Amino acid sequence: MATPGLAPRQAAVRILDGVIDGNLLLHEVISHVVSRLSDEEKARAARLAINTLRWMDRADRILGPYVQKKPPTKVLNALRLGTVEICHDRAAGHGVVNSAVTIVRNDKDFTRMSGMVNAVLRKVAELPEEAWDKLPAPQMPKWLRKPLWA
Repeated sequence: MATPGLAPRQAAVRILDGVIDGNLLLHEVISHVVSRLSDEEKARAARLAINTLRWMDRADRILGPYVQKKPPTKVLNALRLGTVEICHDRAAGHGVVNSAVTIVRNDKDFTRMSGMVNAVLRKVAELPEEAWDKLPAPQMPKWLRKPLWA
C-alpha cells in the first residue's frame, strides 16, 4: 500500500534538489518534476517546495544541533522539508518522519542514512512549538542582499 502524501513530498525534494544543487529556476523544475502527478498533488508539491525554500534558514537552525556533519544535499533537503512541515505547518510528526525516511531509503545511494533521518526528525517532532517561533526571521542571502543594499 502506498504511503499517503508520499508522491508530493518526493516531488518537493526533487524540486529542492534542482533549485539548490542544480541551480535551476523554480518554475522550470516544478513544471518538469510534477508532470506525472494529479492536479492536487502538483499543487501540494509546489507548496511544500516553496515553503521549504522560504523557511530554509529556520529549518537549518533547528537541524543544527542534531546534525554534526552536513549530509548530502538530497538527504538535507528531505530533513529540511520534514522540519518545515513539522514546525511551520504543524503536520503530524509520525507521517512526516515516515515519508522522509521512505524518500531517503528509496534512493540507493543514501539508504544507509535513513536511520539518521528518522532519529533527527523524531527529535524535531518533540520540540515545543515555541522553538520555531522564537527563531529570528530568515535573512536574505548575502549574494542578493549586498547588490540590493548598494
